[in-house]
Amino acid sequence: ANLAGSAFYRRYAGTLNGFGPYAEQFSAVMSQLTGTPTLRKTTLLPWRKLFPHNGQALLADRPKWCPECLSHQHMADETSWHPLAWSFKTLRWCSTHRCELEDACPHCGKSQPFIPRHPDLAACNHCGRFLGGQRVPRGVPEFDLWLADAVGGMVMHQARDGFAPTAQEFMDYLRDQVSRVTNGNRAAFCRQLGLNDRALNNWLSKGERPSFSQFMAICYGLDIMPTEIFGSAPGVIPVTALRHPEKILTRKASAKRSADELLHIENRLKEMVAERQGLPVTKIAAELGVGVSFLKYRFRELCDQLSKLHREIRTQRSVQHRQQQVERVAEIVREVRSAGIYPSRRKINTRLRQEKMSLAQPHIASAYRKACEEY
Repeated sequence: ANLAGSAFYRRYAGTLNGFGPYAEQFSAVMSQLTGTPTLRKTTLLPWRKLFPHNGQALLADRPKWCPECLSHQHMADETSWHPLAWSFKTLRWCSTHRCELEDACPHCGKSQPFIPRHPDLAACNHCGRFLGGQRVPRGVPEFDLWLADAVGGMVMHQARDGFAPTAQEFMDYLRDQVSRVTNGNRAAFCRQLGLNDRALNNWLSKGERPSFSQFMAICYGLDIMPTEIFGSAPGVIPVTALRHPEKILTRKASAKRSADELLHIENRLKEMVAERQGLPVTKIAAELGVGVSFLKYRFRELCDQLSKLHREIRTQRSVQHRQQQVERVAEIVREVRSAGIYPSRRKINTRLRQEKMSLAQPHIASAYRKACEEY
């Protein structure tokens, strides 16, 4: 992971609170710098063995905050900070102040970067005005109150030593509840929770991990806090206790596909594999007029092959592109020297920026030094 690249600040800084490679690297470096060994617990790394590796539906796309909390921090003369719970995509309300979390400046309407230019999370990164303030308390939907308590409990619970929930524990718990509540009938169990009849199949039969929103919907439906599933024996839940969760994330209903349509899709995927087409699965799904999850559910092996091809071709293109950049740097140095001008870093960097390159890139800097030595 390259934390020095501009792409990190534009696209990936928001994942520092998650459980991906950036969260792992950042917490490790900060632990080393501060001498504090438990900083990984300030991220969602303790949950990495439960949810999908890509963190589907987990983290918010942009920073969110409670304006009342920021105001209280300001009045208490505290440094502004964002609780880890605000990083969750599904969290919409502050249960303490009963106001909605905000993700845009109330003055200029702009969203905030995950790593601002100024070290004050309570000041707008664009207009500089205060993001906090009083809001009129509103009635919070019961489900959102439960969600806020559940997320808060997860964040608090993960600080315990040895806490490491896994997908297998969740699957074992689900199997036990399906057996107890509906005598092993998965479809009936799903209907009791207001879920699709086949919602459990991917988890219990194929070993897939639940997305965060799916996990929370199950927990709410079973009237159990997420942390209660792990580390203790599951209890008996009567059928009357099951309840329907509200929609956490709105999704389109999947269309029924005929056998001919499925055969056509399968044949097209096989053609793409044979022709070594390096398209990502998202584009393939769009071309075929189906959803990505549908494609992966129905044709997992073919999708895995296509994903592998895409990675291989993208790597090849990246290597070729870098080689072209290295050769272009040498050409620019030669051109500057042939004009009787010393190829200083400033002059070369000015030329490079015109072609969307920079000496801040390690391979470009190395090519520049080598070209200067040769010419």
